[in-house]
Amino acid sequence: MIPANPATLPVVLTLAGNDPSGGAGLSADIETIVSLGCHPAPVVTALTVQDTRNVRALLPVDPEQVLAQARAVLDDMPVAAFKIGVIGSAENAAAIHGLLTAHPAIPVVLDPVLAAGGGTELAGKALIEVIQTLLLPLTTVLTPNSVEARRLAPEADTLNACAMALLARGCQYVLISGGHEPTEDVINTLYGNNRSLETFHWPRLSNEYHGSGCTLAAAIAALLAQGHELYSGSPNSAIYRAQNYTWRSLQAGYRAGGGQLLPNRLFWARHFPRSTMNKPPCSGLYAVTDASLLSDDRLTAAVEQAILGGARLVQYRDKSGDGARRRLQARALNALCRRHRIPLIVNDDVDLAARVGAAGVHIGKDDPALATARARLGEAALIGVSCYDRLDLALDAERAGADYVAFGAFFPSPTKPAEIRAPLDLLREARATLRIPIVAIGGITPENAPSLLEAGADSLAVVSAVFAQPDIRAAARRFAALFARGIPT
Repeated sequence: MIPANPATLPVVLTLAGNDPSGGAGLSADIETIVSLGCHPAPVVTALTVQDTRNVRALLPVDPEQVLAQARAVLDDMPVAAFKIGVIGSAENAAAIHGLLTAHPAIPVVLDPVLAAGGGTELAGKALIEVIQTLLLPLTTVLTPNSVEARRLAPEADTLNACAMALLARGCQYVLISGGHEPTEDVINTLYGNNRSLETFHWPRLSNEYHGSGCTLAAAIAALLAQGHELYSGSPNSAIYRAQNYTWRSLQAGYRAGGGQLLPNRLFWARHFPRSTMNKPPCSGLYAVTDASLLSDDRLTAAVEQAILGGARLVQYRDKSGDGARRRLQARALNALCRRHRIPLIVNDDVDLAARVGAAGVHIGKDDPALATARARLGEAALIGVSCYDRLDLALDAERAGADYVAFGAFFPSPTKPAEIRAPLDLLREARATLRIPIVAIGGITPENAPSLLEAGADSLAVVSAVFAQPDIRAAARRFAALFARGIPT
């Protein structure tokens, strides 16, 4: 196998059928794999005639052509994971068995697509037998829905028994999805090591979706290719993240035809027209003012020095109750920032941001809801949300339309000594999960900043290490130099 180049994206080789509706099969795999930061290498196992309602015809590709496609990729690219969907024929399954046997170190995610959502059979008895005898022993993760699990293990009388039977056939893990079961939530269960490992509950959505199983399996493959641990019991495991990604794709699903909805696997891109095209990027040094460090007569000049040193965002933070003074200062800072084409963000005060025409607002747990802030300030506003040490708050904020999230404090902070401490690994989990910019805050200095940038922070919110320094411009320049050197990943 070709060695991986660390400058390239991980490669996922997906073997599946072509769906001309674009909802399932290779189209679904490609969208998912790209969305999760990998390079897709699609191998066509079958042509289909289908729409969003059902499959009308299945036309298997000759097994020699399947192998020729796959070998061409494997001879040229460092494949990090296999994903298998519609196989097309027993002969293709046998050919794929030979392919997998020749590459035993590459993890295999098998989505056993046995029938279309509309009911058309996609796998007869002969193909199912080859899957059971040849492919399951080579499978890292099998992702059947409950109907497929019962067909692959007909001797079992419960889904738990089905899972045990499939593990006995050689699968390392089995993730049975429960969308077809009559439960209030969708309950997915992961099995491994001859036991049930974890049960996942996802809110049941009201629609039916074309390509949901493809999305889940491709997501697991992409995350394994990225190097995520398959199962760890944490939100950063490939199993959990793939389910979360799939559920969010379904939640954002859309109608393209007259049948099932299609998952929106690029749901995160809806933020980009607002946050990266029509708004300044949230990256670089984020200078945050503090009334205890800057007297009224120094505030504007100090902020200008920070901007000249390379600050790319400025936050006005003043917790005093002097409304007239705060409006006066915010207006002066907003005028300054506009001259330098730098966004001014107001801390915690949506009304003040609206009054002075600031670029946006940063809100915390005790502030107005994001939806309230958005309604007051409009779609063009930059809205950031403090998430402290909690990834779940960041996921909620992203879903609600935040433009960036902030985590911290990562280090002891002289301005907020009692602030919740966040672990560095949180940035890595957030970077792998979120599609909006990430700001790190709390006790940041030029010496500890590189560790935050390498872990995934897009921006560094700094108070004392800029505004408490004798030369503010030089202090800001030290931080800006970290970004200029390309430390962020």
